Amino acid sequence: MLRATALIVLMLTLTNLFGQTTLSFCASVEPNGYCIFNNVKFISTPDSNTTRIYMEVRNPDGISSTKITYKIYIIDKDGKETLAHSLEQEIQKDWAVSWQPEIFPSPGKFSVKVFNDAGQQICGKAFELFRDW
Repeated sequence: MLRATALIVLMLTLTNLFGQTTLSFCASVEPNGYCIFNNVKFISTPDSNTTRIYMEVRNPDGISSTKITYKIYIIDKDGKETLAHSLEQEIQKDWAVSWQPEIFPSPGKFSVKVFNDAGQQICGKAFELFRDW
């Protein structure tokens, strides 16, 4: 009986782990939703003051929301996050993937938190931009 209970708990944990909403940062996104150069470290050109990064939200079970809000934070050298701005994106309920391009000042460290239409955070992640000297 203990084995069966442990197996059920493990299966539920794995289902939740693999069915969660994730955030990826990409250099671009193909029309079918494929994230090109998914990374957390990007290099901007020496003559650029900004860099376009795509924020891709994905949930294989569907994003159960009609709107997502991206809150973009700048992370200072002490690790403190300061809200820079936010974006809202209308989506179709239960889309598996959605993406939004955004221009970020470079170089810097940034954190993005994504919220559903009920105001609940569904995912978040940080990335860093370096300047290529």
